[in-house]
Amino acid sequence: MEGYKKITIAERFNKRKLDPQPNNLITDFHKLKIHYKDLETESLKNEIILDSIDDINILIEKVCKEISVFLSNKRN
Repeated sequence: MEGYKKITIAERFNKRKLDPQPNNLITDFHKLKIHYKDLETESLKNEIILDSIDDINILIEKVCKEISVFLSNKRN
């Protein structure tokens, strides 16, 4: 799955390069990787990670499950 996402993101950047919007400061995937190579990201406690590349139905299902768990824990 990880390789799939990398390819998809690279493809998005290649398309963006052809017709960049004003807010598209970086339009080259290779330059993006260099720019953010030292960036360290960590999830916050109880943070839900939603990747916009996933199908909307999967995202909704994931959020609903997390809300259900949250409400269940709150009742206890």
